[in-house]
Amino acid sequence: MRRAPFDPIREFAPIGRLTTTPIVFMIGPSVPPEIATMQAFRTWAQGRRLQFGLYAPGSTGTPSA
Repeated sequence: MRRAPFDPIREFAPIGRLTTTPIVFMIGPSVPPEIATMQAFRTWAQGRRLQFGLYAPGSTGTPSA
């Protein structure tokens, strides 16, 4: 179907949120225990080579079939 018989921008309207997914920031044991805020982590991490995982659309909160 090349063209839908309707305009989804004009003919649909959001009516509410269905769900939310909390996103958690976790650090490993190599990070000193006094690092307790995101700002402290950013300051500590400046100039270090870090490994990380990244949240991406579809990677969390997606129901399985």
